[in-house]
Amino acid sequence: MNPPSRFLALCAVLLAMLLTYRMAFHAFDLILVAAWAVLALATFRRMGTSSFAVQRMWWTTLLLFPIWEFAIKWMVQHNVIAYSWWWLNRLEHFGWMASLLLLLLPIYQELFRLGWFTALLFVLGLGSIIGNLNEFWEFGLRVQAGTAGRGVLYLDTILDMLTNVPGALLAFLIGWRVVRGTVLQIEKPSASVGIGG
Repeated sequence: MNPPSRFLALCAVLLAMLLTYRMAFHAFDLILVAAWAVLALATFRRMGTSSFAVQRMWWTTLLLFPIWEFAIKWMVQHNVIAYSWWWLNRLEHFGWMASLLLLLLPIYQELFRLGWFTALLFVLGLGSIIGNLNEFWEFGLRVQAGTAGRGVLYLDTILDMLTNVPGALLAFLIGWRVVRGTVLQIEKPSASVGIGG
């Protein structure tokens, strides 16, 4: 698929996501998928110059996360499993953090060449910054809505921040495997190369 076709495919996928979310959920929930679309467009060019493995991981993440998010939000909104919103929200944050960091991987993938410790610190740090900014933003929305004084929401905020860490660790492990696997393939060409030549 040539770059213009890939860009048109990306736009079609993002438009379908936005329309699906708009029909199914409140306007507030649309903000998340709109932000996802903006990040996808922002990382698209870097993704296109990345290895095939990184491109495949990027497209997979781009397509699977909205399905994950949609399923969780739909189960919460329709109370599919009674009193499940508490642990479903943890699953949502776990998937959100892992997916977000994987979507951004084309931008920081070169850090994986510096070693696992440097890459791990960066991924955990970036995940913490993004997760904390998200929680401050949510708290600001609660202040505007007049619900900031509810004590149960403080526990939710802390648990969300804690859940972001395993999500960031998963993103690191997948990113390490994808980027380092590509590097190893470049450094060690397959045995079949050069046979008969």
